[in-house]
Amino acid sequence: MKKLTALLLLSAVNLCVFSAISGLSEAYKVKMTNYYSDSKFALKDGTKLKSENHFYYIGKTQNYLFFYSQKKATTTIIPVSELKSMQLSK
Repeated sequence: MKKLTALLLLSAVNLCVFSAISGLSEAYKVKMTNYYSDSKFALKDGTKLKSENHFYYIGKTQNYLFFYSQKKATTTIIPVSELKSMQLSK
């Protein structure tokens, strides 16, 4: 039983480390290579967003889109339910 518990704990730690490294790698790719440059987003209220050098799309979850403003050092979070359309360019 102790071996099973240790194996489960080790697996959980490995999963956490892999997730962290994967997230950092994705963040580096987006920031340093302008991975989603020229991506366009339209919101239901008529607002249009474009991923550019200092304001860029970071990614999304099931419910939210994330954008980062390098000039303001802020993250904008928009509910997916407010999204009308998105065009991702890589």
